[in-house]
Amino acid sequence: APAGAWTSVETTGLTYTWSRYDMATRRAVGGATAAPSTLAAMIAERGDGPGFRTVGFGCDGNRFALDALRVGDATGTTTYDLEGLTTTTVMAARPAPRGTVLTGVLRDGSGEPVVRGTLVLERQVAGGWETVQVVPAEAVDATVTVTPEQTTTYRWRFADRPLAEGSVSEPTTVTVAPGQQPTQQPAQQSTRQPAQR
Repeated sequence: APAGAWTSVETTGLTYTWSRYDMATRRAVGGATAAPSTLAAMIAERGDGPGFRTVGFGCDGNRFALDALRVGDATGTTTYDLEGLTTTTVMAARPAPRGTVLTGVLRDGSGEPVVRGTLVLERQVAGGWETVQVVPAEAVDATVTVTPEQTTTYRWRFADRPLAEGSVSEPTTVTVAPGQQPTQQPAQQSTRQPAQR
């Protein structure tokens, strides 16, 4: 499949090299390999009962994404729509001697860290959100210490990707009063924001 774009791959018409396997031992039988042929030709020549087929992508070592599988025959097709893992992003804030520590916790639907997960710390500005810092969030939770000069609202965002769906934490406002240390409180606004790419 070509790189850089979504592509539909029709596997039934491709030519395959066939080997016979003993499924009990998971080893090739006799080392004999049939001449390359299509799936239909192989069934017509050697098909003698139920079987199964697997299709693998990514053999060159590059990353790829699989969106859907369509399996069927002349009587009908079943589509398996492969959605990304659901995720949850949560923000915690605590005062520190030199600012406010903002911690981002990223988990998948089973409560496990997301593989190669990174969180984007954003602050609210007029007209939207801007990136403050991108922080790894797989081995340990993402942590950033902020020292805003004025009251500022922050959130953590996990960007949508083929592996997992994006999620956004509820925003937290770090309040700065003249002559006082910053304090944090939940923002008084909508807390569910759509994930951005």
